[in-house]
Amino acid sequence: MLTLGAVVAVLAVRALQPSMRPIASLGAWITVTLTMVMGSSIARSAATRAVHESAPDAELLDMVVTPLPTNPLCSTVVTVERSGDRYGVQMARVSAVPGLVDPARCAVTGNGGPTFTASTRQSSAAVHWDRQSSASISELAALRRSSCAVAAALQFLRVPAWQALSASEVQLGDARFGGAVPGILSLRAPRTLSDCSIPAVPWTPPRADLLQGAAR
Repeated sequence: MLTLGAVVAVLAVRALQPSMRPIASLGAWITVTLTMVMGSSIARSAATRAVHESAPDAELLDMVVTPLPTNPLCSTVVTVERSGDRYGVQMARVSAVPGLVDPARCAVTGNGGPTFTASTRQSSAAVHWDRQSSASISELAALRRSSCAVAAALQFLRVPAWQALSASEVQLGDARFGGAVPGILSLRAPRTLSDCSIPAVPWTPPRADLLQGAAR
């Protein structure tokens, strides 16, 4: 469909007068951008309602909404939730126009890594829940206290995901980019305190809200 759309766009522009081609191109760009912005806004609202309906006791801390380049009516959503001492992450696909596009037919862009399993939440016409993960906030706070590498990484990670490699090491990454999968987008960190100095950063770490109140 993307290739077909590109061919149609080229033929349409070639049929125009040369002076009109820049205007047509600019108009098409603005239309696609506005569609993505509106689709993302609708997707955020639909996903927020779905979270409150599926888990009324959970506190929604953050939501990452990403429109799909191949279909601006589809968005992927990653939620960051807190329930007591549990840190929960849910992944979903959302359709801005459910009557036109089934969210289950929107493309899947990631699975969060090995710490994620199939979501137990009930999908709706607009929101299709895919994957979920749950972990202890106290465990993450303990890792931050005991490992300089983890503390430094948490200054940047918006959706942290980790798994134990051994009694002395963990794999830490961002669920948006593969999670706790060994590779260039994750970190193999020691559990014990390293001799390092973490420079101050001029921003609030993304998950300061999650760790707020946890023992430092």
